[in-house]
Amino acid sequence: MIGVTSHHFLLQREDHAEALAALREFVRRHPADFRSTGELRAADLAAALDEGGWAARVDEHGDVVALDYAGDKAPPDASDDFPMSFFEVLAPYVKHGRLFRWVEGRPAFMCHSLGQGANTYSLREPGIELRQVGPPPLVKPGASVEIEFKVHGHGVSDGTVTIEATHSTQVDYQMLSREVPIGGSGRIRVTPVAGAANPVALYVSARLGDIDQFDLGLQLRVDTPAEQADGLHDVIAASSPLDDGREYPFFGAKKVPAALECLKRYAARYAGRPGAEFLSGVLEAQGLAAAFRAAQLECKVSPEGAPLGVRFIGARLPGCERYVFGLFASLRGLVTQAPWFRVRYAHDPARDVCLSYEWGEPARDLREP
Repeated sequence: MIGVTSHHFLLQREDHAEALAALREFVRRHPADFRSTGELRAADLAAALDEGGWAARVDEHGDVVALDYAGDKAPPDASDDFPMSFFEVLAPYVKHGRLFRWVEGRPAFMCHSLGQGANTYSLREPGIELRQVGPPPLVKPGASVEIEFKVHGHGVSDGTVTIEATHSTQVDYQMLSREVPIGGSGRIRVTPVAGAANPVALYVSARLGDIDQFDLGLQLRVDTPAEQADGLHDVIAASSPLDDGREYPFFGAKKVPAALECLKRYAARYAGRPGAEFLSGVLEAQGLAAAFRAAQLECKVSPEGAPLGVRFIGARLPGCERYVFGLFASLRGLVTQAPWFRVRYAHDPARDVCLSYEWGEPARDLREP
C-alpha cells in the first residue's frame, strides 16, 4: 500500500502542454513507473495523469490544484525511487506543491516539496500523520466551529502524541484535545476574529517523544460580510519595511520574468470580475514595477532588477482587497524572503491589515497600528 496526498499544489493551464510532452517522453522511457505500456493515450494532462493512477483536480481556470495517488499500490515493476522519478518530470512545470507520502511496511512519513524545478523531501521516522476530517467549514467572524482531526501512525501503532498549535493568523482557538492516542481523533475550536477575511491560517503539529512531526494547515473558510469583502476601502495609512530603509530581495533578478508572468496569469483569470477591473493594467504592464503599480503598489528594485520591497501608495484600494491580495499571493513559489505591507482603512482605524509572506506562504493578518 502507498498513499500520496497533496496539501497544496498548482500546475497552471499554460504549462500543461509542455508538462504533457515531458510526461509522454518519461512514459516512453520508463513505462513501469507509470503503469503504462509505453504510450499515453490521453490528449490532456489531467486524463494522462489518470492513466498512471494519479487523480488531478482541475479548478474553474483549468489549473491542476490537487494531485493525489489513486492507486493502492506502487506500479508492479516501478523503480525503487517511485514516485520521485515521476515528481522530477513535473517539477519544472509546478508552481508550488507540498505532498505527503507513506508506504505500508516502511516506518516513516514523508513530506515532498515540489515546484520551480525543485524536487525534494524530508521524513519523520517513525512518522505521525494528522488528517483533517471533512471539508473545510464555513464560519462567520466571531462565530466558532470545531474542527476534527485524526492521528495516523506510520511505523508506530501505540502511544500518545501531544498536539499543539504552531502558528495562526486572524483566529482565536482552543485546543480541546492536547493528548491524542495514535489511531484516535481530536478537536480544536476555532473562532475567526472580527475583521477576518480569507485566507486565515491555523497550523497544528504532533509531537511523539522527542520527534516533532510535520505541521498540518487546517482548512477553514471565513464567511466575510459582503460590505467588507467587496468594498473599495479608503486607506488612511500604509507602511512597509521600505519606510525604514529595510530593503532585501524577496527573489533574485533572474526570477523577474517568471514573476511578471505569474502576475499576468493571475490578472488574466480575474480581470473581468467586479472589483478586479484594475487587473487590466497588470495585463498591459511592461515590467514588474509597472504591474505592481496597477494595483497601487510601489515595488522598489535593486540595480540588478531584484524586487526589494513593496508598499501601498494609494488613497483607496483600486478594487476588492481579495484581488489586491490575490495578485500579491500569485508569487507563491517564487518568494524566498518575507515581504509585507500594511494598510489601515478609514472604517476601521484601530487595526492594520497586513499582507505578507510567512515561510513562503501568502498570509493576511490583523495588527495593531
